[in-house]
Amino acid sequence: MRPSTDGMMAMLRQPHDTDTPGGRLFRARGALNLSLDDLAERLGVPPDTVSDWERDRSAPEGETLALLADLLGVTSLWLTAGIAEPFGVTLSPSAAQALIEELASARRLHAQAGKAIDALETSLRRALKGI
Repeated sequence: MRPSTDGMMAMLRQPHDTDTPGGRLFRARGALNLSLDDLAERLGVPPDTVSDWERDRSAPEGETLALLADLLGVTSLWLTAGIAEPFGVTLSPSAAQALIEELASARRLHAQAGKAIDALETSLRRALKGI
């Protein structure tokens, strides 16, 4: 089954995560089965600090944010704003080939449309000369 262009673009466009930064942190930590204490230890911060981040009472900044995102396997942008970055999406070879074929098809259609526009323009100019 060949995926449609719309289907592939939907895969590439990750929806904006409407959770809070603390909620995303909590979910990412849970996905890795990390306890709050384990994460705090790895970051070199008190557990209360991580708890405050998860409750949106405060937020990590700078190098701590970058380290936190790295430890959780997410981007800082996702962690703070819920925006997924396209470069994090990997395509299978078959999905990539399907996109290449769709692109080639779109190029052919574009060329055909250009020829149709040129022909229409020529016809219109001829018609205007006759008026």
